[in-house]
Amino acid sequence: VQAHRRVVACDGATVRLYDAEEGCHVKDSPCRKYGVGRVRFTRDTNCVLLASENEWDQSIRMLNLSKFQFLQYFPGHRDRVVSLETSPLDDTFMSASVDGTVRSWDIRQRACTSRLHVKGRPSVAFDPNGLVFAVASAFNMVRLFDVRKVTEGPFATFRGEGSPSLDVMSVSFSPTGKHLLCATNENYLFLLDAFSGAQLQAQTEHANAAGALLEPGFSADGEFFAGGSEDGTVYIWHTATGRRVAALGGHVGPVGAVRFSPTAALLASSCYNLVFWTFPPPPAEAPPGA
Repeated sequence: VQAHRRVVACDGATVRLYDAEEGCHVKDSPCRKYGVGRVRFTRDTNCVLLASENEWDQSIRMLNLSKFQFLQYFPGHRDRVVSLETSPLDDTFMSASVDGTVRSWDIRQRACTSRLHVKGRPSVAFDPNGLVFAVASAFNMVRLFDVRKVTEGPFATFRGEGSPSLDVMSVSFSPTGKHLLCATNENYLFLLDAFSGAQLQAQTEHANAAGALLEPGFSADGEFFAGGSEDGTVYIWHTATGRRVAALGGHVGPVGAVRFSPTAALLASSCYNLVFWTFPPPPAEAPPGA
């Protein structure tokens, strides 16, 4: 999400831009030659970073949406890019691939600026200040790095309390920087204290028998977080207590990603379709006597 706009990669070959405030489709940018896996806005709201989705080239590309012109490409990964995040501080970004590497980049140059080797399927996230990034991977593990001292290794390593066999498929910082939200390859989503690493809560009511990537997200104030389920439900929980505050139906398949707007009382969720939700959401359960 960038301001009141949303960008999604739909069928692997098209970037679709939506006006989230109006709830309408704006334009399509076909990318059939290279395909589209992951998509993220840069600080220039006219440009997005695209992870390629094909069998022969795993480069990341920067696309100008207004001119429909590729401005730069970033080669290096040897397999599919599964996580892509831009810095809130400057023109750097990070990528993670099933080739077992996490790479740091600057959009002004083609070559990566640093590279880490990890086990399993990695995921990356920046903290709200852009000074720390998290790398999540196999064995229920999350490691924190200082962006200025990447070569010195992680300054903290955390593990969730779930089974050691769990793979963390997605990691994200809360807007306050106090929490880390981790989604796994099972129906196990957990919240960590970003400073101590203590596990604060776990959520297991969503379905994920297929081990799919179901990316959750925080609200703009960090008071709530939401995640999707294999059965098409979107759950919203209270960050401080873990209490479920809503269960929203409307999707026809697994909800692969959930994102709150940073500026409006709006939630977007996606599967085969894209759904916008306005707040406050309906109660999860009817009050007694209703």
